Amino acid sequence: MNSRGYGHLMAWPVVLVWMGVLYFLSSQPSLPQALAFDFGDKIAHAVAFGILACFLSFARLPYTLGSIRRVLLVSVFVFAYGVSDEFHQSFVPGRDASTSDVIADGIGGFVAALLTVWLQRRPW
Repeated sequence: MNSRGYGHLMAWPVVLVWMGVLYFLSSQPSLPQALAFDFGDKIAHAVAFGILACFLSFARLPYTLGSIRRVLLVSVFVFAYGVSDEFHQSFVPGRDASTSDVIADGIGGFVAALLTVWLQRRPW
């Protein structure tokens, strides 16, 4: 199969598995404290959704989109998944939806998308 101009097709199962992990974690009534300092929860959100953005960046998205469009596409997808994650969490006993978590998800996704697109463009 000619993969010229595309990322790795095998990245999609990894994306779906990671989305499943995030869904599973959101389904838990409580989680241990991620990081034991102020805003530790927000950093954990940014890292978790940043990982999703990295996986998405290596998925089969056409490189012809250009760097800016790839970053925007990945960022919008990660942000939307963050919104759906918080909505799902609002139905889990002991959990609630948080706008600040969605913001942390979006920031983590955007930064990771920028970083991975930049790394993909580097001539190694």
